[in-house]
Amino acid sequence: AKAYGEVYCSDLDTLELPEEYNGCFDYIILGDSLQFSADPAALLSKISGYLKKKGRIVISISNIRHYSVILPLLIDGRFSYTQNGIIRKGTRIFFTENEAARLISGNGYSIRDIKPISGDEPTEQEKHYLKSLAELFEQPETDDFTAKEYIYLAEKMQ
Repeated sequence: AKAYGEVYCSDLDTLELPEEYNGCFDYIILGDSLQFSADPAALLSKISGYLKKKGRIVISISNIRHYSVILPLLIDGRFSYTQNGIIRKGTRIFFTENEAARLISGNGYSIRDIKPISGDEPTEQEKHYLKSLAELFEQPETDDFTAKEYIYLAEKMQ
């Protein structure tokens, strides 16, 4: 990246760019990082200052409502942290699609698009469990159980 411009490495919670970067960026990408922030709302507010008037953020966030998390929790009480995946070591806060959307839209952004990203296909037994859960919650679909993460495109509000 240094071949193309200046590079700043920082913990997102303590990020402070020089004043010349205020209102500078068209896009900022937060790839799987909000869940590691001590204060995601403050982070989103701070980042908005670095965006241009109609600047956008692209955010990817793991979905804690994914079947790989809820089925082991419901079936045998397992909730295991791993090096990779949805329940990663170091995670400070977990999100569902709705919670992440509330966080983003409640901190100065208008969500333009939300794209679910699916992981592995559930087994037939897992599909049976998911269908039962969807019926229990009177949901027509099981999509929010199969989305491993969500990608949000949001625009800075004026």
